[in-house]
Amino acid sequence: IAVAKPSGGSGGGRCGLGGVCQQDHALMQLPPSILSSRAPHLGLGIVQPRTGHSAVHRHAGAAAMTTPHAVLPQVRALAVDRVVRAKSGDRGRYLEEDAKARALESILVTLEGEVVEEMFQQHKADQHLIFQQVRSIDKCALDLGASNKTMTRRGHAVAEAKTNSSKCQIKEERIFNASMESWQELHTHLRTNMAEHNCQLADVFDTADVTQHMKCLENDFTTDFDKAARMFSKCNESARSYEVVVKECIVKLGVYEDLYCKLKSDSSAICSEYDSCHAHETEDYRGFKETMQEAELARQLQSMAVEKIQCFMRTVLQAEDAELAADGEGQSRLEKCDAKTGEAAKANFTLTYPDAPDAVVCPWLVWSTGGDVQCAGRCHSHECSQGLVHRPNAGALTGSSDGTCCEAACSSHTCEQGSVRRPDADSTPGSSDEACCEAACGSHECSQGLVRRSDVASLPGSSDEACCEAATFMWPSFNSPCQAYSKSDALRGDFHVGCEGKRIYSKRQIQQSDLPVGIAFRCDSHDDTHVGFDSVSNRTSTWKQPYANLECQSGAVYFDWHGDRKSVSLANEDDEVLLYINEDRTIDLYLAGEVKQRARDAVPEAAFPVDFEIASYDYGDILRGVHWVSEPTQ
Repeated sequence: IAVAKPSGGSGGGRCGLGGVCQQDHALMQLPPSILSSRAPHLGLGIVQPRTGHSAVHRHAGAAAMTTPHAVLPQVRALAVDRVVRAKSGDRGRYLEEDAKARALESILVTLEGEVVEEMFQQHKADQHLIFQQVRSIDKCALDLGASNKTMTRRGHAVAEAKTNSSKCQIKEERIFNASMESWQELHTHLRTNMAEHNCQLADVFDTADVTQHMKCLENDFTTDFDKAARMFSKCNESARSYEVVVKECIVKLGVYEDLYCKLKSDSSAICSEYDSCHAHETEDYRGFKETMQEAELARQLQSMAVEKIQCFMRTVLQAEDAELAADGEGQSRLEKCDAKTGEAAKANFTLTYPDAPDAVVCPWLVWSTGGDVQCAGRCHSHECSQGLVHRPNAGALTGSSDGTCCEAACSSHTCEQGSVRRPDADSTPGSSDEACCEAACGSHECSQGLVRRSDVASLPGSSDEACCEAATFMWPSFNSPCQAYSKSDALRGDFHVGCEGKRIYSKRQIQQSDLPVGIAFRCDSHDDTHVGFDSVSNRTSTWKQPYANLECQSGAVYFDWHGDRKSVSLANEDDEVLLYINEDRTIDLYLAGEVKQRARDAVPEAAFPVDFEIASYDYGDILRGVHWVSEPTQ
């Protein structure tokens, strides 16, 4: 019987499983629906026939034979029967057998067209998962390496602190020896001159005995007491120097031991975390590998079945009767198909299992074990309550309470006017201006071309870099009715005004498309200086600027003169005032960087363009540092 050669399913053509897989080869693998990659057995599911495989639909039970192992016995039985019939010339059952052969051929088309291709894709996906699992082990080392920069820096800090402590101890010893030498000299001097007075001094040197002896001599008025007094003063000075150095060294020792113990604790945690990560991921990989090996074996055995099916179909079922009827040819072909081991086919489904990466030696192990500092029970491990910080010598203290280990932080200290808390106040111990505060920018004078930042009252510093920023100073329009100002002062944004209410116009005219924008300045005025915005095409007169009209007064400003007029006090004359037109044309008053009030009326669309205008009746008034800003924080 001649079975028609299938035209190929969705996978296209053919190639041998044992050879290099060519583009026309589809019999490479089974999909998850047929062969679960986690199943330990081989009878693993059913491929449902696709629409168009009418032969499969016509034969009940064909779908149940669509795994290679399910199909193989049926194919072999047909092949054996085919050989027997070819030799006997019996064609009586051809119709029935032809129908079975066509059904099996349709199944083969499905296997070659999509089943094996999906099996090969699953093989590749599993290989990717294996490599990914190995990378998870490597990632433990990468995470460990990510801490190198920080830990190295901390290691250097510990080494530096240890050097500083060692140097201080050497200095302490030197000053101690010098002090003892001074006291010994005084003791020798006093012993030499004992005949001149009645005060007693022990033969053995003792500082307390010498001190008591000197008190006795004060009442004796010996002829050589002045020299002894000078020597005694030198001794006391050396003792005080020694006490200062001792305190200094205690602090430096505490800093060293604190840094050391923290680094030791963190190093131990980092090394332990790596060891745990590596052990966990390695164990995961071991179990994952066992699961993958089960799936690998299942796919390999299925590929062997596919190879035998191909052999029976192509060399027996699709052969001519004359070929099979030749002397022993049919039986020989059956034996060759039975003998196929599928070794080459198995190679296509052999997974690679890299060795699990060995654990690396944690570079911080040296810090986590041993050492010359006893860290157990030290204050560095105690967490201070809110508002408290570790004492400077916490590393050298043993304890576990706030009273022993902590003191108030600068964050709870109120600085005197003109000063602000240091940026690190939350972590700095102290309760005095000296320890916790520094000068605020409000008293700093900026260099030419710069203006003080609007939030100077809350900024620490005394430099242009900390307190100032580049300014776009307002330049007056040459069409201004008032020309009574100094052009050199105007270069710094300063305007000495006073033109009987005549105005100074800004050269810049603000379009609505320019919003948001504002103008900032400092009032150095007693009264009657008004500023605000006005329409360029329809100006008002004198001090009646209609938009955000503000009057500078002594120690205060009146804002929104024509609306919800309110007086806002100035903390000091250095407070910067900002009139800011928002994008929606509303106007806000900022004082020292903080919004204080919104004007009742927004600038009408029809009023644009507008400019900034200054009017004053007081010849002594000054508007300082008038400059444009684009953001309120500027």
